[in-house]
Amino acid sequence: MDCLFFLTMVHSKQIVVAGLIVNVFSLARLADSPRPIVGLFFLHGRHGSASAIEGYVETILRESRPPQGLDDGYDLMIITFVCYLRRSGQLSTLKLS
Repeated sequence: MDCLFFLTMVHSKQIVVAGLIVNVFSLARLADSPRPIVGLFFLHGRHGSASAIEGYVETILRESRPPQGLDDGYDLMIITFVCYLRRSGQLSTLKLS
């Protein structure tokens, strides 16, 4: 899913890591980037959800981008947790691609 947010393309992908469904957000397609990656785990509260904090994630990505013409040397990746498959009962029904 790519969404246009204040003229900044935010790339996101949902993946499974060790039984956890996570969303990974970045401004650049990280697979194509030769730059080092800085990872930020952004957690919601106990009764919150990953979708409820997406606006914050997009703002952090947009505001952390260096000014045009300058380069900080890193790509920022923000990870949010969606759910733990073993607890949610989805582990047996999730099809991994």
